[in-house]
Amino acid sequence: MARRDIYLKIERIAGYCPVAPGDEMGGGRRDCLRNDGHDDAHIPDAEAALRRLDALVYREYLDAGYSTPNMVPLIAVDINEPMFDYRIPGALIYAEPGDRLYVHVLNADDSPHSFHVHGVHYGIDSDGVWPLGVKGGRQRSDEICPGDSWTYVLDVTEDSIGAWPFHDHCRMVTPGTNRGLFGGLVVRDPEWEEADIEAPIFLHRLVGSRIASAFDSGTLNPGDTFSITHVP
Repeated sequence: MARRDIYLKIERIAGYCPVAPGDEMGGGRRDCLRNDGHDDAHIPDAEAALRRLDALVYREYLDAGYSTPNMVPLIAVDINEPMFDYRIPGALIYAEPGDRLYVHVLNADDSPHSFHVHGVHYGIDSDGVWPLGVKGGRQRSDEICPGDSWTYVLDVTEDSIGAWPFHDHCRMVTPGTNRGLFGGLVVRDPEWEEADIEAPIFLHRLVGSRIASAFDSGTLNPGDTFSITHVP
């Protein structure tokens, strides 16, 4: 197996808005379909504000000191892709059969997180879900505490060819993943022809860490009504 070291850092994107990913470049909030109320092809500030949340990402770095971020676009031909520090997902990993990936994950958030990947081979100490059977005192692969790191060793084989997700799986899987803590591992078949354009597509609805429900009507007595306006 050929060793490859990959450095991921779990970071926050404060006030992220999925419908305004280009705001920092002055080009966000576009609605080319001109939906209701968007006659000028832009999404109003009020609607964008409803969608803001503190997101989480795995951001890739090129060095063990996490000083040089990988700024290569996820889709090279996409001139509208947000900057590397304002995109979700934050990282996309490419590999080939025969690679042994050492994925070093540093948690820079203030809550525990982990890294769990599908489609490759690993031991229980690199699972990111299973808490038992690992060595090293109280440390666990499924719970990287704030400021700590964990190295996941993954073997990529012929049966790994394809596209696979990776995501947070600390305790409950949804809180971190819903906020953007996911990405993709693409295992290329070296015998296939190289594609002219590679465009990874993720279907995901971001959900913030809201405590109270936004759609709670409270107790409705007979004859009472409740309504709420949902902006898709």
